[in-house]
Amino acid sequence: MHFYEVHVAKSELKSENTDKPKIRGGQRHFSDNPVGDRILRALGDRSRKWLAEKSENSDSSISDYIAKGIAKADAAVRIAKALGVSVDWLLTGNGPQKSGLSVIDAENADWVMVPEYDLRHIDDHGKGEPIDPTPFRRDWLHAMLGVSSGLWLSRLLSDFPSAGLSRGSLVFCQDIRAEELLEGNVCIFRVYGGLVIGRFTFRPPQPGAIGHLAAAQGSLGAIYPSDMDVHKEAIGNSDGEYIPVARVLGAFMRPI
Repeated sequence: MHFYEVHVAKSELKSENTDKPKIRGGQRHFSDNPVGDRILRALGDRSRKWLAEKSENSDSSISDYIAKGIAKADAAVRIAKALGVSVDWLLTGNGPQKSGLSVIDAENADWVMVPEYDLRHIDDHGKGEPIDPTPFRRDWLHAMLGVSSGLWLSRLLSDFPSAGLSRGSLVFCQDIRAEELLEGNVCIFRVYGGLVIGRFTFRPPQPGAIGHLAAAQGSLGAIYPSDMDVHKEAIGNSDGEYIPVARVLGAFMRPI
């Protein structure tokens, strides 16, 4: 009987699992969600459990964020800080990946607590009870929005396409009075007992520009769809006039 040596090149060897997703610690380390994919890229060889502990999130929340993206502003800030990346890059993929802020800088930074309010609770008496506040670096707020005080967050209840805003957008707002309005300010107004988002202007109004609201008179609490200009002559405190509630300074991570 003769025995023969058989030499097989490594390149010819194929694992039965080559088509299966890569696994780290029993978990997939890729995501179909772009935000989740960036989390995993920044995470590297570290575990999801490590990220959960560092960002003060539960293990299940981290898995959800990787699979579906991050919907909460405070969670995005904590995760970006833990990973040492910028919030802008984490959420949008834009800008440099690294935050440019050292751990020492972050620890010693001046943080501002920004409350969130539900627009549906805004009335003549105020904004209602705030939702849990989110911490933001004061220097970041000033660099992005030009201000760092008097800010609050809210989710829009209607679209404003000309400013790239849509229903559900998380936006930074600041209380504003009629005498403070400037040309081009995107603001939330109260009118006919409801809310509307519009761009303030001194220019003469176009015929019919605000007429579509007349039929809504008496619909208290309504949220009117809008992509409109609000002329200075429409500002006031009488029925049918626009009462400025807040200026919208920008969507989360994007000034307007």
